[in-house]
Amino acid sequence: MKKMMILAVMMVMTISANAMSYNAAKHEALFLSDKMAYELNLTAERTWRRVWHLVGSS
Repeated sequence: MKKMMILAVMMVMTISANAMSYNAAKHEALFLSDKMAYELNLTAERTWRRVWHLVGSS
């Protein structure tokens, strides 16, 4: 039982160590948003209109 508890704690520590920081997640989200806007050929105005449409509908 003690070995299982130690193993569970080690697994939690490993998973936590691999978690993405808030700043890294924010940077990745901004990058992906810009990439999608570029691929959809959206202008800045159309991008903001769509973002606010999505925010307002959620």
